[in-house]
Amino acid sequence: NYHAAMDHYGVKLGGGNMFEWARDLSVNIVTGEAQDKDIVFVLNPEPLIAAGVDPEKTVGWVYAQVPMEDHGATVDVYKFLKPFDLK
Repeated sequence: NYHAAMDHYGVKLGGGNMFEWARDLSVNIVTGEAQDKDIVFVLNPEPLIAAGVDPEKTVGWVYAQVPMEDHGATVDVYKFLKPFDLK
């Protein structure tokens, strides 16, 4: 799986969860900008929210809409993101 906007490869882990890593740790070749997210854990927030987690109060994770492919169409969905810069 390749996420072109981020210049990341990814592995779908099921249930809307993913692990992504940068193709190049120094530069995003799509934008030409420095790569600041070398690896990213991507979690489906729905089960956590159903269990009572407040996504706006989750420390260390970003709750944001991200574009995802769904049957050939791009849709924005909410995810919990945990990015790391390995440098």
